[in-house]
Amino acid sequence: GIVPFGYFLDKSDPTHTPIIDEEAAAVVKEIFDLAIAGFNSKDIAEHLNTKQIPTPMMYAHKKYGRKIGSAVRSHDELLWNTHMVLSVIKRYDYTGARTHGKKEQIGVGLGKTKKTGKHEWIIVENNHAPIVSKEDYERAQLIIQSKGIRTKCKPHNDDLLAGKVRCGCCGHLLQFWDDTHLYCQHTVDVGTHSKCNKDTYDALK
Repeated sequence: GIVPFGYFLDKSDPTHTPIIDEEAAAVVKEIFDLAIAGFNSKDIAEHLNTKQIPTPMMYAHKKYGRKIGSAVRSHDELLWNTHMVLSVIKRYDYTGARTHGKKEQIGVGLGKTKKTGKHEWIIVENNHAPIVSKEDYERAQLIIQSKGIRTKCKPHNDDLLAGKVRCGCCGHLLQFWDDTHLYCQHTVDVGTHSKCNKDTYDALK
């Protein structure tokens, strides 16, 4: 099974109880400390990339041999971004709880899911050792929400280029900046450490 970044599983343990990975857990703690100190998700991502801290995917690849998806064109672009940081901060499992039912299926046989509200989750408290206290978890939620969360731009579904043009550097789909210009959302989310072109592209050319 897959456990949150900061934990690992002992294959010989029939209970599949997550065990703290001290090296990765230190990064999780640092993210929460920075959030509580007032840093927004983009500042935290910039900080982690400056320190050359591996992302959860790169860490799992290097330490546990987990494969990296074929869609990733450049390992140099596997950098911390705002969404990764927020996914750590929002993960209630870091308080020692096991959570289930955070997604539900849409329809039958469609293969689509949607996120559920926290009130719909199945939560097993005190399931494993916590990395952060419940108090720090709640404090981080309040502070990071006060900073505002910028939502990802969506492609224009009625445009011929929607969902078809990828960045030549990182391989991510380009997004529409306005009605006629495309840009790489990845380089915005990652910050200064991305080598992707930070200019916009004229979609009409």
